[in-house]
Amino acid sequence: MDNQRFLTDGLEQLKAYLQSDEVFWAMDRDPQLTLGNLLLAAASLKAAGKLSAADAAALADARKEWGNAWEKKAEREFAARMRQWSNYLTELADKPKQHARYYKAEVRARVLLQLLAPEAPKGSQQLAGLDAILKPLVESSDFAWDAGQQAMYPKSQYWFLWVTPKLPEEEDK
Repeated sequence: MDNQRFLTDGLEQLKAYLQSDEVFWAMDRDPQLTLGNLLLAAASLKAAGKLSAADAAALADARKEWGNAWEKKAEREFAARMRQWSNYLTELADKPKQHARYYKAEVRARVLLQLLAPEAPKGSQQLAGLDAILKPLVESSDFAWDAGQQAMYPKSQYWFLWVTPKLPEEEDK
C-alpha cells in the first residue's frame, strides 16, 4: 500500500465518510477507507519521517470538527475488528497447524485495534481478554512483518508482532 497516496485520498473523502453510515468505505483501490486504515497510514508515514505537517493537521482538524461522528465510527470499526480478530483466534486455537500460516496477515486486525483503542475507549477492556487468549497460543519470534517496519512497532507496545503461533508437536504413531 502506498501510504501517502492512501492518506491523501482518504483525507479528501474523510468528511463524506464520517457523515455516512459506512464503516468500510470503498475507494478506487485497496484498502477500504476506515479510521483504522487512515491511522495506520499516518503512523507509517510518521515513523518514516514522511508525515507532512499539513496531513497531520488535516487529521487533527477532522477529528476535532467531527468528534462525535469520528468516535462513533471508531467504535463501530473497533467492534468489527474485534470480531475479525476473535474469529481468527478461535480458528487458530482450534486448528493451529491450519491457521498459523495466516498469522502475519491476520495480525493486521490486532494492529488496527491498537491504533483504534484510544479512539474507542469503551472497547479497550475487551482487547485485554483477546490478548489473554492469544498469549498461550504463541511464542516469542522475530518480527512478523517486513524488517523495515520494526522501528514503527516497538515490542513493548506491539508485542503481538513479535510472536509466532505455536505448532502442536507431531504425535508418534
